[in-house]
Amino acid sequence: MVPAVTEGQAGLTGGGRETGFVPPNNARAQGTHPQVPPTPVTRGGQKERIMSTPPISRRTILRLAGAGSLLAVGVGRAGAQARPGEPLRIWSNHPEWREALRKNLDAFEQQSGIKLTLEPKPGPEYVQVLSTSMQAGEGPDLPGIPPGPLVGQFLKSGAILDLTGRVHADRMIDIARQRVVRDGKVVGAPFGKYTVGVYYHVDLLAKAGLKPPRTWDELKRAAQTLKQAGVVPLMMPARDGVIPAFYYMLAASSVLGPVGFAGFLAGQRKLTDPDLVDAAQLLVDLAPYYPEGFAGISYAEGKATFARGGTAMILGGTADYAGYIAVNPGIKLDFIAFPPPSATAGVRATVSGLELIYTVNAKSKYVDAAVQFVDWLTTPESNRLFANSITLPTVKGVVPGQNPIWARQVEEAKNDVPTWRDVDAAAPVWTALTKSMQGVLLGQVKPAELGRQAQAALAGT
Repeated sequence: MVPAVTEGQAGLTGGGRETGFVPPNNARAQGTHPQVPPTPVTRGGQKERIMSTPPISRRTILRLAGAGSLLAVGVGRAGAQARPGEPLRIWSNHPEWREALRKNLDAFEQQSGIKLTLEPKPGPEYVQVLSTSMQAGEGPDLPGIPPGPLVGQFLKSGAILDLTGRVHADRMIDIARQRVVRDGKVVGAPFGKYTVGVYYHVDLLAKAGLKPPRTWDELKRAAQTLKQAGVVPLMMPARDGVIPAFYYMLAASSVLGPVGFAGFLAGQRKLTDPDLVDAAQLLVDLAPYYPEGFAGISYAEGKATFARGGTAMILGGTADYAGYIAVNPGIKLDFIAFPPPSATAGVRATVSGLELIYTVNAKSKYVDAAVQFVDWLTTPESNRLFANSITLPTVKGVVPGQNPIWARQVEEAKNDVPTWRDVDAAAPVWTALTKSMQGVLLGQVKPAELGRQAQAALAGT
């Protein structure tokens, strides 16, 4: 059986389902924000429709399960190559990347003769839509799966193929190889990795006479100064709970650092420790500096608003930069690690993880062609394309592109912590955070209670 959808498998650059909206308990947090429909993209003189799927409710998933429609997926190899005129279907979880991603896929098409149809899906609904389509036998030939426990679940269910001996995992850097090997089996390849920190508009901070904040107190003072100058300081797109969870993850990582995170996994540190409760309290203290109606703002809308100069700062990942440029080609941004609690405590922290791991649908009619694409992702040629346009590299010997923002991210990532959702042991904590962080920001859940809930998730209680 295809694994059931779990909460919180979404985020800055990984796909997932949208968690339930918590009705705001104050007028400030209210607001409605319409979604922008997908638009056709011109390609080779013709318009290629970039396909998207509307949200599917968890009730629908449960109804399907109750009807016994969680289909067992058999492993098979029905075809050797994609037939001319019938491209392989490949999904992504970031519609805003479509132009940059399409250019890179074109390079594979020209080299291999295998055509690809790109079908972006909204990030917050991605895992839900993917799981449903795979259950129904209608999934893409090349499903991209967020790294973490879900990859192993799809492999164990038989939904994706074991690619051991067919995909060169040995070409990947350690962090990528560790994530694509499950129970000794190679399951796929990513097209890159990302680092998350804080983007800011250089001109907006300079106009307010500010330098990038170096501590939590400086961050709060900078936010106050920007607000007094008529600038919304911080974007907090909290509608699906994922970005608030990333904010907490970064604030907590600035307390822990890499060594402290290892201690957290080993049980030596707890999210109920006072300094980690303070990490959640920081985000509550910053709430007056978020946009009006922040609880109703989606991630995609928040990024577009930031790119247009609607806020001075936003938490974002490597590949988000391509989306900012698409909205505002003349944008002037810089990037910093999340500041520590003080000049004498904590570290300037980033978190990093993989983009979607591309796998081969066991029900694909064109397995060999799909495998050829996945293996292409492990080549230096492919990885350079992505490293020059969207992400940081995951293949040995490939260096980041010439974009100065990516050079800054490498420089700022001296105290880098793995994205919690990518680490199997910490994934339940991530899920708990996505469920509760919006409530924390709205005053419905106390920071200390968040710590208890998240710690209980790690303990499995």
